[in-house]
Amino acid sequence: MKKIIIIFITILIFSVLSACGNTGDDPVNNSVLETNAPVDYNTPAGNNSTPNQNEPDVYMDDPINHDFGDEITLNAKIAFSVQEYDIEYSIIEIPYIDYDYYDGENPAIEDINRFLNQHLNWTYTQFIETNANDWGDSLEIRSYPFTCDDYLQVVITSIEYPIVGTAGDLRSVNYDRKADKAIWLADAMAEAGLNEAAISKAVTEMYIPAPGQFIREVEPVGFLYRNGPIERFTQFLLEVRIEYDGADSYKHFYYYAPALNELGRMNPDCLFDPFDMDQMNPPLAYQK
Repeated sequence: MKKIIIIFITILIFSVLSACGNTGDDPVNNSVLETNAPVDYNTPAGNNSTPNQNEPDVYMDDPINHDFGDEITLNAKIAFSVQEYDIEYSIIEIPYIDYDYYDGENPAIEDINRFLNQHLNWTYTQFIETNANDWGDSLEIRSYPFTCDDYLQVVITSIEYPIVGTAGDLRSVNYDRKADKAIWLADAMAEAGLNEAAISKAVTEMYIPAPGQFIREVEPVGFLYRNGPIERFTQFLLEVRIEYDGADSYKHFYYYAPALNELGRMNPDCLFDPFDMDQMNPPLAYQK
């Protein structure tokens, strides 16, 4: 009887060991332990799983697919390199477009900043070097920024005193945030189907002169996209020289909106409604 029990226990132990004792020679189970198999890191799971055909591959050297690609335009904003109000009777507001660009310079924005630097910083530097110590001399560079989802726009006027016969000089810049490009006056005129001659002719015909006055010259020098009651429209910004009978001529700032058939003279001390423009910190002259 004892021999039978011993034989039974021996058979039972051998059966258990046969069922559980994997020696590593099983090719199916061994595949999950393989560490030298090639791995395709372009698949969504980062292993040899089958890619999802509905999802594009994303490569880290492809900026178009980066989550932060849109920051090229979203982070662009109007800023100021100089805001100076301490020089006697002077207002200096020199704008530029600031931006974050992770892969070098943005050519469109750099073109705009170069334009502003050439015209405004040069004027400011020359004034400081030659006239700042002369009593009664002053310089005004006034800026009017407009920011919306589509555009960054700045209109700038400049004038150096003492001077007679002019309201100064006017310029504008426009950056299309969605198209990532600079829009210049020639582009805006072409978009409206106009040129300098056509604008000059329309303004001359619309102008209602006082007795003894007439327009000598109309020069488009800038533009501004404005939001109208129904759709966006373009205001062309003009320097208009008016001849006065028995006196010298004077150069004024005007705007012309073809879509509205509207012409108006602009106040050189504040071209637009202050509440239509960006509210900057520190404040610009029109906010004070």
